[in-house]
Amino acid sequence: MSTRAIRLVSSKTRRGLYSIHLQCHVKPGVSKQRNGITSISDSIIHVCVSARAKEGEAN
Repeated sequence: MSTRAIRLVSSKTRRGLYSIHLQCHVKPGVSKQRNGITSISDSIIHVCVSARAKEGEAN
C-alpha cells in the first residue's frame, strides 16, 4: 500500500490542530532551468534542486 503525497495529520501538541506532511523525492544537482517541482502524483512529489548534496547528505 502506498502513502499519499499530501497528508493532513492531527497534531499531538497544543500549538496547532493539524500539520501537513509532504512526501517528496528531491533530486540534487540539476540545471537551474529545472529547479522546482517537476511532477506530482498520488504518492509522491518530485522536486529538483540545483545545489549539490554535500558529503552525500541533504543540504
